[in-house]
Amino acid sequence: MRTRNGKIARLPRPVREQLNDRLERCESSARLLPWLNALPETRELVRKEFAGVPINKQNLSQWRRGGFQEAMAWRYLRQQTGNAVAMLLAKGLASLVCPSNQAQMAAVAPVNPEKHATNCRKDGYRKDAGQASPSESC
Repeated sequence: MRTRNGKIARLPRPVREQLNDRLERCESSARLLPWLNALPETRELVRKEFAGVPINKQNLSQWRRGGFQEAMAWRYLRQQTGNAVAMLLAKGLASLVCPSNQAQMAAVAPVNPEKHATNCRKDGYRKDAGQASPSESC
């Protein structure tokens, strides 16, 4: 996995996590960019490292296709690993050889980070509810 070095990747982790949460809820760039560029952490970063040029739609699009997808894959992996560990601890070490537990472990769906973008487009968000339209989302 390569180290990301774009504007959004250089933001502090808590800001990136907030952004990822909002992207996961399919918020549009029209809503995200003003919020993101108004944050003190963002203003400081772009002032120091990017000659004051704010985060733009292209930066956000690149993050959606890269850093966000990666973050969702890691989130899924942590969740599934935590679930698997909890299951193993609850059932005890002897159950590792039990065929039914092997089937449960095999049934865990593989991560599909691109499925999220498709779901956002299908869901049909309403502008009047402050949500992205299908053409604006993901």
